[in-house]
Amino acid sequence: MIDGRDAENRLEQLIDERLDVMHQLLEQTTQQEAAVGEGHMSQLMAVLSTKQRLVEQFVRLSQTLRAVRDSCPEPLALSDSVRSRHRQCDSLHAELLSRESACEKQLTSRRDDMADEMSRSSNTRRAASGYGQSQLPPTGGNSLDLSSD
Repeated sequence: MIDGRDAENRLEQLIDERLDVMHQLLEQTTQQEAAVGEGHMSQLMAVLSTKQRLVEQFVRLSQTLRAVRDSCPEPLALSDSVRSRHRQCDSLHAELLSRESACEKQLTSRRDDMADEMSRSSNTRRAASGYGQSQLPPTGGNSLDLSSD
């Protein structure tokens, strides 16, 4: 258990670190949105890899923040500024979740559109192939030549 002042200092530090990570996550989300919108899947994979590490860091910070807060026997006297940064982080987290959901919907839509396009393309090739086969002249000696010499 840590004393109240040390806990307040530690919480302030954790809240600031968490807010910084959240800003980084939002920056990566902007890059993710661009990659999805432009259909750049390799760029998207790189962004998602970076985001995964940031999400893990955010979760660790949140767990540590909760543990420090829970270790104090009495409520802490955090400044309004610290409380405001904590609320800001929560608000940005909600924004992040909303943008993630929109990205997921856009990616799913792009995937479905691509599947439809591939299906149409495949059907067109089959039809063209079948049509091309029916237009070919018969081969071999079984045909009658009615042309005059």
